[in-house]
Amino acid sequence: MSVVTDFQDGTLVVGGDFNLPLDPKLDTSRGSTCVPLSVIHSTRLTLLDSTTTRDYTHYSSLHKSYSRIDHIFLPFAQSHLIRYAAIGSQTWSDHCPVDVELNSCLYRPKASHWRLNETLLSDQMVLSGLKEAVSQYFTDNSVPDVTPPLLWEAHKATARGYLIKQGARLKRERTARQEDLMAQIRILEASHKATSSEEDYVRLSALRADLNSLLNIKAQRSFTHYKHLFFEHGNRCGRLLARVLRKKRSSAYISKIMDRSGGKHSLPSSMLGAFRSHFHSLYNLDKTTPPTLTLTHKIETYLQTHVKRKLSIAHRQFIEAPITDEELHIAIKDTPTGKAPGPDGMSLLYYKKLLDTLIPQWLSAFNSLTQGGCLHP
Repeated sequence: MSVVTDFQDGTLVVGGDFNLPLDPKLDTSRGSTCVPLSVIHSTRLTLLDSTTTRDYTHYSSLHKSYSRIDHIFLPFAQSHLIRYAAIGSQTWSDHCPVDVELNSCLYRPKASHWRLNETLLSDQMVLSGLKEAVSQYFTDNSVPDVTPPLLWEAHKATARGYLIKQGARLKRERTARQEDLMAQIRILEASHKATSSEEDYVRLSALRADLNSLLNIKAQRSFTHYKHLFFEHGNRCGRLLARVLRKKRSSAYISKIMDRSGGKHSLPSSMLGAFRSHFHSLYNLDKTTPPTLTLTHKIETYLQTHVKRKLSIAHRQFIEAPITDEELHIAIKDTPTGKAPGPDGMSLLYYKKLLDTLIPQWLSAFNSLTQGGCLHP
């Protein structure tokens, strides 16, 4: 603890599996432990234990005994930050979770953006209802006053509203089922802690297996969320990128550069000056010439110099032709799923599942862009 305290910054929170009951009479079902008393006494001198009731965090099926060996510790001066502390029920792990809720003035809740929960599309009732709702929307709103791009973009609000409604319903059902399982587990755990009945242990194992299956849905949603988070922040300057680059900083260190004139620079200030001079000459245009004319001339010169082949009239007409039903089918079929969704929150799986329903309006919306239509921001 003294080593940890030396480099702490802010409030120190230490938690984990210490494999040590602080009070053997209170923290073990047998009332004894093989840990030397000198180790327990030295530990209790530096750590605050606020629990005074008998409860346990681990069950050893080998020794048929319970013990409390998982702890979360705070310094005495920050003990007022604790709002809530409890030992949860053992579910997928052989240890019970230890829940602690702390007050923090640094916490700022962030507004979340809606993202499609793809597990909803695996429910056939939800999927059939979604197809019906989207088809009814297109039937009711396909009128001359509504442009194809507007009709296409607005259908996502209908689909999103239906999916939010169904997601809330399924979440209520899962939450009720989870709370029921947790209540049964807590009752059987208390009975097993008191009696060590083998029958109670078998029933506990079955209930925990049911709960694990239910929690897998939540885990899958979390994986998708963090995959999207890494994709969204992968090319941005922030803490995520800084942590990744921190490990590569030493191996990717540039000790020397050479400028256009052949001069070598090794000092940081000299290297910065060389980079500044290079990008200044690269991007700054001549102020005596109108920027638009200069930029257009440079683009035309570049294309004439580097582009040696030109499209034939037949190829040009093929590229400019409207998108066909077959082309859209092939593009959607060949695109792999699992990618992060766009700003509308709809993943590719949504378009694959509703492809037959969406294709007519999809083609109408995007082919109208070549005739002067535009997508709304």
